[in-house]
Amino acid sequence: MSTNNFKKLEEEEEKQFPHAPPEIENNLMGNMRMTHFMGDVVELYLPRIFEMILSFFGNNQEVKKKMTPNDQLESDSDDGPIGSPKSDL
Repeated sequence: MSTNNFKKLEEEEEKQFPHAPPEIENNLMGNMRMTHFMGDVVELYLPRIFEMILSFFGNNQEVKKKMTPNDQLESDSDDGPIGSPKSDL
């Protein structure tokens, strides 16, 4: 059976360098933490920024979504708040 030369090379290098230098490991962990933090910030705030921009341009859909079903019924119907018809003043 043939042996894989890359496996041999990997084993030799693992014997020669068993662990990464601490500076490299610390830098790598710092980069990973920063990337994770930036991903969290984007995930949390990016949708809110779009909502804010849309609200500046007069998007009323977000307001209707946040209203309770009773509020939507009152604002969409022709009846008054108690069920009596609205008066035409």
